[in-house]
Amino acid sequence: MKPLVPNGKLILIGGKEARKPENKVSDNNEQKADFDNGVLMEILKEVDENPVIEVIPMASEDQEEVGKMYIDTFAKLNQKANVIFMNNSKDANNPAFVERIEKADIVFLTGGDQKKLFKYLHESAVLKTIIQRYEYEDLVIVGTSSGAMVMGEHMIIAGESDEAVLKGLIDTEDAFNIIPNVVIDTHFLSRGRFSRLAEALLINNDDIGIGICEDTGVVITEGNKLRTIGSGTVVLMEGSNIKSSNYLYAKDKDPLFIENLTIHVLAQGAGYDLQRRKFAVLEKKMQVVH
Repeated sequence: MKPLVPNGKLILIGGKEARKPENKVSDNNEQKADFDNGVLMEILKEVDENPVIEVIPMASEDQEEVGKMYIDTFAKLNQKANVIFMNNSKDANNPAFVERIEKADIVFLTGGDQKKLFKYLHESAVLKTIIQRYEYEDLVIVGTSSGAMVMGEHMIIAGESDEAVLKGLIDTEDAFNIIPNVVIDTHFLSRGRFSRLAEALLINNDDIGIGICEDTGVVITEGNKLRTIGSGTVVLMEGSNIKSSNYLYAKDKDPLFIENLTIHVLAQGAGYDLQRRKFAVLEKKMQVVH
């Protein structure tokens, strides 16, 4: 029987996590401090010491380069990381790779092409093992950029960015549905993706939109309790309260109006209950009382 709530953790990152120090200096301690401020160090705080990390760069065009980058990055944080190279559905059903997933503490899906990632991992033995261990054990699943976008019920594909909220900027397709009723976008403010996520909620009104900025993430426990980590902000949108919009009769590239799109902005110290759809201040000292 499937557990009522997952035992594992899901961590979604907005991309461009602090893989390199902002300022290259000769002092190793200063370099280490720069990494300490990034979201990757926050991930390591979610597990016991010396976790087994399996990086899956399947979505990337150059898996070897991306894999080496994460090996080097985690090494700078005094942590070993392994890489699983998979190119097709056959690889995603390889018993040797399944066995590695069974022994992992963290499974890390990198960025790239979310459609490719879904095509080859969906219904594979590797993904089924990941989800089973997330549900029944304490596996931490991490996705960054497109690796985060596939975790919701729906994912944005063929998306454009624009200042205005226009019809036809994006399409959506089914995703892994590890967290139901959610659609995720990444690199959110740096790439001007507000309009993409807003249209995604007009397409799927019941979804919650999670727009994650770079070097920022959300940790989701028990399948619905969300809190923010990293150096930036997270924008949450609720489409279920929308009262009116011209979306159905607007033509492609027409500007859209939306009444009552609910928006929350989260940073460290703030959280959100995905089931109850309720904002939470996690550190009381940060709460402003009017």
